[in-house]
Amino acid sequence: MTDPSIGKPNLDQEQLGTREPRPWPKRLNLMITGLILLLVVAYFFIGSSFFLRSVVLPSIEKSMMATIQVEDISLSPFSQIELKDLIITPYNGETLVSAKGALVRYSLLTILGGTIKLDQLQLMNPEVIIIEAEDGKSNLSSWLESLPPSPNAPLPVMDLNLLSVENGKVILRQKTSGGGQNVTELLLNKVSIEKLGQDLEGPLKLDIGLKTTKITDAGEETQLALSMKLEGDLGLNAELFPEKSTLNGQLKVESATGAYADMVGVNGDLILALEPGSIDDVSLSMMRNGQAAGNIRVMGPFDFATSEGRIVAAFDNLNRQFLNLAGAVAGIDFKETVMDGSLTMTLTNGGNLLALAVTTTCSNVSIGTGEGVTPPLNVELDTTLNYDADGEKLTVQQFGLTVADGATPAITGALLKPVTFAWNGQPESFQEPEFNFNITNFNLGDWRDFTFDTLNQGELFGDFSLKVEQSGTRMQADFTGGFKDADMAFDGHTESGTSGSLNLEMVFEDYTRVTLKRLAMEWSNTSGNSLVSFSASGSHVLGSKGYNLHTEAKADLALMKSFVNMDGLSIEQGLGELSFRLRDNDDDLSGVLQMALRDYTGSFSG
Repeated sequence: MTDPSIGKPNLDQEQLGTREPRPWPKRLNLMITGLILLLVVAYFFIGSSFFLRSVVLPSIEKSMMATIQVEDISLSPFSQIELKDLIITPYNGETLVSAKGALVRYSLLTILGGTIKLDQLQLMNPEVIIIEAEDGKSNLSSWLESLPPSPNAPLPVMDLNLLSVENGKVILRQKTSGGGQNVTELLLNKVSIEKLGQDLEGPLKLDIGLKTTKITDAGEETQLALSMKLEGDLGLNAELFPEKSTLNGQLKVESATGAYADMVGVNGDLILALEPGSIDDVSLSMMRNGQAAGNIRVMGPFDFATSEGRIVAAFDNLNRQFLNLAGAVAGIDFKETVMDGSLTMTLTNGGNLLALAVTTTCSNVSIGTGEGVTPPLNVELDTTLNYDADGEKLTVQQFGLTVADGATPAITGALLKPVTFAWNGQPESFQEPEFNFNITNFNLGDWRDFTFDTLNQGELFGDFSLKVEQSGTRMQADFTGGFKDADMAFDGHTESGTSGSLNLEMVFEDYTRVTLKRLAMEWSNTSGNSLVSFSASGSHVLGSKGYNLHTEAKADLALMKSFVNMDGLSIEQGLGELSFRLRDNDDDLSGVLQMALRDYTGSFSG
């Protein structure tokens, strides 16, 4: 065998020490150093304002179809980005969004893993301005319509630890016909929401305001400004349905002018407590100028996901301080009115079936207007209705109304049979209702500020009935009533203790034909003698010229002479009669007028 060492030179230690080293370790060191330097340069370049302005912003502008202006951009690629003086203006439009500053703190590694994790999103002085024309189109709707359709990709998983907004505004300017304008401002003074992700569950602090301004074409302004503070724990799931939430807050009217001026001094305490499948307590207690104005409370089992449940809204002691919030706009003062009642909503079949029951009791109802003040009355209302969204029909099952002067009923109304309003094209779903309305012991003297000057004393009575038959194709309305012990004033003369009667029978058929079967009116003096009587009957077809009318009137001239103020006229007795017939058959118009003076005795000297 041959020794493997034979033929190879022997190298001593000195020769080994002078041998040249291999080049690859040095090259590797240079490559690593160069790569690090390249990453450092790339890091600073990508985070530079130049790169963001020249590469990133143009790409975002193109996708958003808008111009984006930023005064300063600061980026730390792995942790945060900060923008100053941001302005977003849609192409060919007006500025839509602006902000003094925006700060986003994030985790890049988590985002690369598929979750958009933001430690903080802070907006300073953000402002959104929406301008709406008379036709309802706005700069916001026009911009959204210009955006390219978004892909039907699932939304990314998001995790936000803190969302905060300071001094924000959302402004809606609506132009009205005639040159006026309505301006609504949502003021986000300070908003803080923690733990915003697929579920929203965490502390909430809300300090917001709402300001509305109506400007007429003449430049007159009516303004209302509200503020609300809310604090507590808010819980919403991924579908934004309530989970466990407990919030407390205050509502206040900061300023009010014009028709809203009476709302100054209004404030209230708000409580909101929700559980999954239940509204435990949503209540509002109102005060006005230090006086109680009423309470409203909503509660009951309710599944927000299925829109099914039973909700009860109760309100008590809603008095003038509260009711005048609405009445002030119409120039109405509710004086000593106090309202109590409840509203019960039962929702089934995914919210498509609604059963609603309303019970209301109003005591000492007194309304003041520029004409005067109505006498106090007690009002009770009880109604029940069912709404079927799928079946396209509404049924009023029950309706009852009682208006009493003290303990004595003056007006009563009742639905004797249910009524169904259907728009589903199925006549068989129509129920034939019957409604009665009665007036008794209604003192006209208490209402002299609101009645005719000629009739300001007496008692009003009457019975009104409405029947619907033949699946709604025939309706009959009847009224029998009048007044008694009334003082009638005319042309300087007053006739005391008079009475009057009114009888009406009317039929409405096939939605087109109106028949006045009978209209009779009579006015008598205190002795029961007829002063004036009037009667009429006829028919008319809607949408055509065809009608037939017959009227008659009679007057006892001797009894009426006190109302005829004519110098030189003396009437001892006599009866005046008037008869008028009119017929129109589209192209053929005919009429007959007859006047008669019977048994007249008197004289006239000019």
